[in-house]
Amino acid sequence: MLGWVGAAVTGLATLAAGPPTPAPEPPAPGCVRGLVLDSACAPVPGAVVALTDGGSGLPLVRPGYRTLDRAGPDEDPHRRLAFETTGTDGSFTFTGLPAGGYRLVAQTWIRDETADAPRAPVAGLLEVNGTVIVLRGTATVNVTPGATASATLRPLGDGVIMIEDLAGNDETLLVVSALPPSADPILGFAGWAGPFMRNMLGANRMPGGSTTVRGLPASTVYLGVFAADNVPGWGMAAVPLERGQTARVKIPFVVAWSDGVHSPPPHLAPLCARLEAMCGDKPVWSLIESLNIRPDPGRGPMAAMLALIPHLHTPLELPDGSREPAGDVLACVGYIQLRRQVSGRGGRVNPYRAAEVTLVAPVGPRGDGDGK
Repeated sequence: MLGWVGAAVTGLATLAAGPPTPAPEPPAPGCVRGLVLDSACAPVPGAVVALTDGGSGLPLVRPGYRTLDRAGPDEDPHRRLAFETTGTDGSFTFTGLPAGGYRLVAQTWIRDETADAPRAPVAGLLEVNGTVIVLRGTATVNVTPGATASATLRPLGDGVIMIEDLAGNDETLLVVSALPPSADPILGFAGWAGPFMRNMLGANRMPGGSTTVRGLPASTVYLGVFAADNVPGWGMAAVPLERGQTARVKIPFVVAWSDGVHSPPPHLAPLCARLEAMCGDKPVWSLIESLNIRPDPGRGPMAAMLALIPHLHTPLELPDGSREPAGDVLACVGYIQLRRQVSGRGGRVNPYRAAEVTLVAPVGPRGDGDGK
């Protein structure tokens, strides 16, 4: 009897509520159509246009246009980064886009220092595509459901940077940005996320550890390098450029290699010394337990680094009662561990050294950074 009553009550409630509400249809995807032009407003064929997330600046992965950090390591997302190549009329199109904000970053790879013709086709953004890249501009767009957004990308400037890193292999990723990383290179991708990636101007996987970047703006630009070695390392450099200026840059890596940088920069050295004195023989990570950082190791090293981002500017109280930005504390923890690792295996702890930047007097531009 109770079972029948319960069923009746349920049935009446269903009738009173009316038929079930159908699930809303997903919004229609949007589209971006655009042009890449040179300084004379002529179309640039063979330019590679990368699609990145408008909020984080991180590359997007197909299918679904997820940010790179949200793709599992087993999916090999680096081979599915979203990009299009411009046609002979300089045009490109991205279709099937979810509504939201996007950033477009255009560049061409050219065959060598003396050629202007683009190297095409490009198999992937993170393949070894060439030593010389020409920046072709950036743009932000907002995509609404079922609509087409438009964008025109134009040259940024005519500055040139010739970059050499100290890894000397094909496994180094270079990112060029208009704003600096948020943290010391020892924190890796945690420092790249935020303003650095949101203002990316171009990128390259560096053949033999060398790259020439043309088409740079007359301002300070920031270089980040990541060596995907079995012991990965990071480095950075800030390069002030005037119009038509060329700079030569050598970037050392913060890493436990025999020729790596093992010591903190001058502005962090006093804090590192204080932290080491506070810790004694205790693990230095005990100082940051209050941050409650619990990255999922199953999502890979990038996700672990990115888990630090919300905490970089959080004031952290130290055992001596002082308060320091968590990003500085985390960097010092990294340097203390790095130095202990190197000395523990009998190695020589190398001092800090900055990137070497040599500026050449500005010269008359040839346009679009295509000149040497």
